[in-house]
Amino acid sequence: MPMPSFINDFVMNNFDVDELELLILNYHNRSEDGLAQNYADLINGFTLAAVYFYRDKFLSYEDRRWLRIRISMLFAPIIHKILN
Repeated sequence: MPMPSFINDFVMNNFDVDELELLILNYHNRSEDGLAQNYADLINGFTLAAVYFYRDKFLSYEDRRWLRIRISMLFAPIIHKILN
Protein backbone atom coordinates (compact mmCIF):
# COMPACT_ATOMS: atom_id res chain seq x y z
CA MET A 1 0.00 0.00 0.00
CA PRO A 2 1.50 3.37 -0.99
CA MET A 3 1.65 6.27 1.42
CA PRO A 4 -1.59 8.27 1.45
CA SER A 5 -1.05 11.65 -0.19
CA PHE A 6 -2.68 13.51 2.70
CA ILE A 7 0.09 12.24 5.02
CA ASN A 8 2.78 13.65 2.75
CA ASP A 9 0.91 16.94 2.39
CA PHE A 10 0.41 17.22 6.14
CA VAL A 11 4.10 16.62 6.90
CA MET A 12 5.30 19.02 4.23
CA ASN A 13 2.95 21.74 5.47
CA ASN A 14 3.56 21.29 9.21
CA PHE A 15 7.23 20.39 9.67
CA ASP A 16 10.01 22.87 8.98
CA VAL A 17 13.08 21.07 7.61
CA ASP A 18 15.33 23.96 8.65
CA GLU A 19 14.17 23.62 12.26
CA LEU A 20 14.75 19.87 12.14
CA GLU A 21 18.24 20.51 10.79
CA LEU A 22 18.95 22.79 13.75
CA LEU A 23 17.68 20.08 16.10
CA ILE A 24 20.00 17.49 14.55
CA LEU A 25 22.98 19.89 14.47
CA ASN A 26 22.44 20.71 18.14
CA TYR A 27 22.28 17.01 18.98
CA HIS A 28 25.38 16.32 16.87
CA ASN A 29 27.38 19.19 18.38
CA ARG A 30 26.55 18.20 21.97
CA SER A 31 27.77 14.65 21.56
CA GLU A 32 30.95 13.89 23.48
CA ASP A 33 33.01 12.65 20.54
CA GLY A 34 31.51 14.93 17.88
CA LEU A 35 29.70 11.99 16.31
CA ALA A 36 26.29 11.25 17.72
CA GLN A 37 25.73 7.51 17.83
CA ASN A 38 22.04 7.42 18.59
CA TYR A 39 20.30 9.28 15.77
CA ALA A 40 17.79 6.42 15.69
CA ASP A 41 16.81 7.11 19.31
CA LEU A 42 16.37 10.82 18.59
CA ILE A 43 14.29 10.17 15.47
CA ASN A 44 12.17 7.50 17.17
CA GLY A 45 11.48 9.76 20.12
CA PHE A 46 10.68 12.72 17.91
CA THR A 47 8.33 10.78 15.64
CA LEU A 48 6.55 9.15 18.59
CA ALA A 49 6.04 12.56 20.18
CA ALA A 50 4.76 14.03 16.91
CA VAL A 51 2.30 11.19 16.36
CA TYR A 52 1.08 11.54 19.95
CA PHE A 53 0.68 15.29 19.46
CA TYR A 54 -1.43 14.75 16.32
CA ARG A 55 -3.26 11.66 17.61
CA ASP A 56 -6.68 13.32 17.21
CA LYS A 57 -6.03 14.03 13.54
CA PHE A 58 -4.70 10.57 12.63
CA LEU A 59 -6.98 8.01 14.18
CA SER A 60 -6.03 4.77 12.43
CA TYR A 61 -2.95 2.71 13.15
CA GLU A 62 -2.04 2.76 9.46
CA ASP A 63 -2.18 6.57 9.27
CA ARG A 64 -0.02 6.90 12.37
CA ARG A 65 2.46 4.40 10.98
CA TRP A 66 2.72 6.34 7.71
CA LEU A 67 3.05 9.59 9.62
CA ARG A 68 6.05 8.23 11.56
CA ILE A 69 7.64 6.94 8.37
CA ARG A 70 7.15 10.23 6.51
CA ILE A 71 8.52 12.33 9.38
CA SER A 72 11.53 10.01 9.61
CA MET A 73 12.15 10.55 5.92
CA LEU A 74 12.72 14.25 6.61
CA PHE A 75 15.77 13.40 8.72
CA ALA A 76 17.64 11.29 6.14
CA PRO A 77 19.05 14.12 3.96
CA ILE A 78 19.93 16.15 7.06
CA ILE A 79 21.93 13.34 8.65
CA HIS A 80 23.55 12.51 5.32
CA LYS A 81 24.68 16.13 4.96
CA ILE A 82 26.11 16.22 8.50
CA LEU A 83 28.00 12.95 8.23
CA ASN A 84 29.48 13.54 4.77
